[in-house]
This record gives sequence, structure tokens and C-alpha cells, in this order.
Amino acid sequence: MGAGSSPQGLFWRVFRGFPQALGSVWKRDHNILLDTLWRMGVNPRLVKRLLRLAALLFFCVLTLVVRCHNLRDVFLDGRIHFVDPDCYSRMTRARMVAEHPGTVVRHHDFENFPQGVKSHTTAPLDYLIVAGKKVLDFGFWISNSGSVLRGQTLDLAGALVGPVLGLLGAVFLAVWAWALRVRFWGMALLLYAVSPILVHGTVLGRPDHQALLIVLLMGAVGAEMALVKMGAELSKGGHPERSVAESKDLSRPAGGGGGEGDTLSPTASTHEKLEVVASPPPPPRLSRKASARPRSAHLSASASLRMTAWGIVAGVAWALSLWVSLYEPGILLGMVLGLWLALDRRALCSRERRVGWMAFAVILAVAFLLEGWRIEAPDAAMREYFGRWKESIGELAHLDLRSAVLFRWLGWLALAAPGLLILQRKAERGALPALALLVALVGLTVWQVRWGYFLAAVFVLALPVFMPALRKTWVAWLLFVIALWPVAQDWDARLFPDAEAQRDLAVRRAEAVALRSIVAGKTGANGGPFLAPWWLSPPIAYWTGQPGVAGSSHQSLPGIVDTARFYLSANGDEAVAILRARGVRWILADDPEREISTGAALLAVTPPAVTMAALLAPRGAQRNAQPPGDEWPAAPTARVIYGSVFPPMELENSFFKIWRVRPEAEAANVPAP
Repeated sequence: MGAGSSPQGLFWRVFRGFPQALGSVWKRDHNILLDTLWRMGVNPRLVKRLLRLAALLFFCVLTLVVRCHNLRDVFLDGRIHFVDPDCYSRMTRARMVAEHPGTVVRHHDFENFPQGVKSHTTAPLDYLIVAGKKVLDFGFWISNSGSVLRGQTLDLAGALVGPVLGLLGAVFLAVWAWALRVRFWGMALLLYAVSPILVHGTVLGRPDHQALLIVLLMGAVGAEMALVKMGAELSKGGHPERSVAESKDLSRPAGGGGGEGDTLSPTASTHEKLEVVASPPPPPRLSRKASARPRSAHLSASASLRMTAWGIVAGVAWALSLWVSLYEPGILLGMVLGLWLALDRRALCSRERRVGWMAFAVILAVAFLLEGWRIEAPDAAMREYFGRWKESIGELAHLDLRSAVLFRWLGWLALAAPGLLILQRKAERGALPALALLVALVGLTVWQVRWGYFLAAVFVLALPVFMPALRKTWVAWLLFVIALWPVAQDWDARLFPDAEAQRDLAVRRAEAVALRSIVAGKTGANGGPFLAPWWLSPPIAYWTGQPGVAGSSHQSLPGIVDTARFYLSANGDEAVAILRARGVRWILADDPEREISTGAALLAVTPPAVTMAALLAPRGAQRNAQPPGDEWPAAPTARVIYGSVFPPMELENSFFKIWRVRPEAEAANVPAP
């Protein structure tokens, strides 16, 4: 018996022939389905479009659901809490705009009190949140609902703005893929929906400018990729909407989540034969020159119109993103312009791009007139302390490529993408520019993790560019699903945390509720400027409407430094001097370990044995932090900081304690203990 007739050889032949047999069955069944639909009077193209819309609906629902996975962390005790300290600063700005429509907030009085800061934050997201509030107010008015959220529409709008922007990003991605008739758009939408870094950027309860930047920059880069693709196909004499693979092999349709397009299979089916029989005779054949000119002119005009539209999308998206922030969009735009200059510098000034550049200039001019120039030279505190302060900011940390973080964001396809893009360099003119952009973004992400949002967005756009290098649709989908394993592991850890992670989540939730309850009455006559750890200052300022010494932005570094000096002070007179200079009326005490460790790292000092953080801590933490003997700070501190003004339940809870700062004249009459 030969090797080919052995059981092992038979199994191997069946295994190798199974994909081809499956493809044949699919094609045959596909044609049978088309014939059946035609006999029933149903347009197969309409069915395909309906299936496409159903797929888009599925991906939109998935995008929203995944971005609301932290629902229990945002809606606590009947109130809305936000994810990051910066979110509360954004919401304070939105409240100022809601109370005074037409305001463009340029100066923050609620941080770094009493000087405040000239903020780099801009108006677009403020007004987007306020517009969401108006929509929610109208919805509650129409429904006449008695929901507890009816009085929190501004907070609800801020919580929902991220998921809504994420949904708009998914819709744009689908429209972009369908307009360019690219294959494997379903992969791009699926990865966009579940990528942890993109979910975090547009998650529920995170009204941050990065959510808006993700969508705008994805639109800008997607439009640039469309211009590259259409320009390359026109230069080859092909139809601008037909991919290179499709023009080479018309029997293989392009587009669709699984590699299938809108074009019918060229296999002769029943309804196609009927169309051929019923079609009228062709008109008299003209000469080649006479027939080529009108068709060429029509295709040229149609392609020019489409390229102009994509040029407008690019110009508007770049301008709006630069209005939101000059940092990431400015660097990304510089890289894209550099690639254009290297590839086709004439295309930047082509007729199709002029309208887009005009829109770009107009939007930036309006932004400059409304916002003014926000960039200032760094002051002394910024130059001295920024390098140490950024070490405590997660998004400014470095990415270790030896870790699995990149794979948890993008999947294992991050390893294969460079090779597949190189393989596609002849079929897709945009393959090498996409590779250059991805390599640059990986470098920026290694420098600062905050670039991970835009790396993932560009990677999603590049998926339909490099996945056709695998040729076989079933092979591409199989590898894609396997490559999502690290992403699935990340979601498994998030949705099903272990016992220790569950305890940490419970403590964070209880701490958020305790902080809000203890500062709830600190408004009006009972309030005033306060001093608190910088990571707690933005929520306190938002909830109480009172200004804080510290803040979460780098412009607040002078106040952050003074706050650290106060908590690390071993001398009562030094602490009092800081309070008097800043006009502080009350102090929030937190866990002294956090205050001491962050303050010592910022100031680059060794914390003393006796600190104000330990003295003012809540009782349980104070007992743990108390030094041996009677080594508490000097008597002036006790005369100035005293906590008998409010009822005990409002003064202290398990996590925090509030101290009132007596006015100077009143403190002078208080006898030393």
C-alpha cells in the first residue's frame, strides 16, 4: 500500500482539500440564493445592503455596551462620578458655559488659588457637553420622567459624551470602509469596538478631550488614506472606487466584512441570463477615441468630486483636532505632511485639496479669534518640578515593549502587521505610508503611553490595508480571531476580577462616596478656598463650587508644590504661612501615606518623622502614623487648625477629615493648648 493510500495520507488530502471544498460549496450556495431571491422578486443587492446595515447596528451596539462596562463605578449612591480628576475640571468648565452661554473659558479660578491658571483646554468639548445637556433636558421634559437623573443632566451628558463619540467613530469607520470598498471592514469595526485602549479613551464617565481627538484624528488619517488610495488608482487608469485586487481579478469581489463586496458573482446565474436576454441591443459602436473621451471625462469628474469631498473631510478634521489640542494633532499632522512630501508633493496643492485647505484655514482662524493664544513659556515651578511630577501621571509613563500591554491593546496582529504591509506595498500604495505612521506612533507610545489611543486608531484603519496580503478570506479571519486572544484576556481580567481586585474596586467606590458626602456641605458661608491633595482637588472644586490650591493640570504645579510642602511640613509656623499666603479656609485630610509619598517624590526630599499629614489624618490613620513620644508640631498649628465648627458626622468619616482654618484675628485670641 502506497503512502498516498494510507489512512494518514487520506486524512492529509481531506484536510488540505477542505477549505477549497468549503469555498466551492459557498459559491454554489451563494448563486442558488441569488437565483432564489431573484425569482421571488427581491433585489439581491438590497438584501446585501440590509445585511450590511444589520452588521453596522451590531457593531454600534457592541461599541456602546463595551464602553459602558464600568457602569457601577460611574453611578454610585444615586449620583454620577467621573473616572479621572481631569474629568471634573472639564465638567467645571462645562458648568460655567451652561450658566453663561457664549462663554469661552480661558482662565481657571478653581485651581492654583488665588492666582489661577491660563488653561490650554479649549471650548469644543465644553459646548459638546452642554449641547448634550440640552438634548437630555428636552428628553426628560418630553417624557415627564421622575428619574433621579433629571436633576443631573449636565453630569449625565458628561458621562455619555465618551460613548457617543465612540459610536460616531464606529459609524465613520464603516462609512469610510464602504466608500473605499475595502475588504475586511468587519475586522476593523470589531477591533475598534473591543480594543481596551480605545475603550478607555471613550469610556462612560470620562469627558476628556482625548475622546474627541480619537474620533477627529481617525477621520483625518482615514481621509488621507482615502486620498492616497484614490490617487494611486487614478494614476493607474482604474476606477477610483475599485481596489487593485478587484481590477486585477474581477471574479473576486472587494469589500465586506468577510471579503465579499456588493458586486454580484460573475458566475452566470439565472437572473443574469434573463437580464442578458431582455437587454436592448447595444448602440452603434463608435470609434475608440470618440467613445473613450466622454467615459474618461465622466470618470475623471466623478473621481475629482470624490477626492474633493475627502479633502474637505481631511481639512475639517485636522482643523478641529488642532482646535481641541495642538500637541498630538500637531505632531501627527507634521508626520502626515512629511509623508505626502516624500510620496507626492504635488498632491498637497492639487485642485481637489484646495477646498479642504480653505476650510482648514477658516476653522483655525475662528479658533484663534475665540480662544486666543494659549501657549506660554514654562515658569520656575514648571521647570523645576514637572519632570518629577509627571512620574505620578500614568499617561505620561513609558511603555515597556517587553510587556504584553501592546498585545492587550491590538492583539498579536501587531507583530504581523509590518510584514503584511511590506507584502502589500505593490498592491496598495498606502501600505508603506501606513507602516511609517505606525512605526512612528509606536515610538511615541514608548515615550508616552498617551499616544496609545492614536496608535490603536491608526492600526484599526490599517487593518483593511494589510489583511488582504493573506489572500484567503478564511485564513485572514482565522488568524484575526486567534490574534485577539490577548485582548480577550484583558477583558476577562476586567469583567471577572480576582478577590484582591474586587476589594480594591469596593474601596475606591466607598472612598468616592465618602469624599462626596463629607464635602457636600462645604458651600457658601461654610466653604471658601480649600487645600486638599491634588488628585482630590478637581472633584471637590466641582462638587462645592469653591476654588482649591492644587489641581490636576501641569499649569497648577505652583499650587501642587505648596500643597506638598504643607502636608510634609514639620513646623507649624511654616504650615500657617502657606495657608495665609493662599487664603485657605478649610483643609481636607486624607490617608497620610499617600500624601507623604507623593509629596516627597515631587519635592525630592526625605519626609520628616513628624508631618502635618500625620497630624491632620483621620483617627484610624492618625494612630497608625503617630510618631513615638510627643513629637507633634508646635502650638501655633493647633491654634490655627481647629475642627469644632461643624457637626462630627460632617467632619470625619472612615477615609477623610475636614479642618477649619481660623481667620488670623480669631486665631490670635485662641489660647495655646
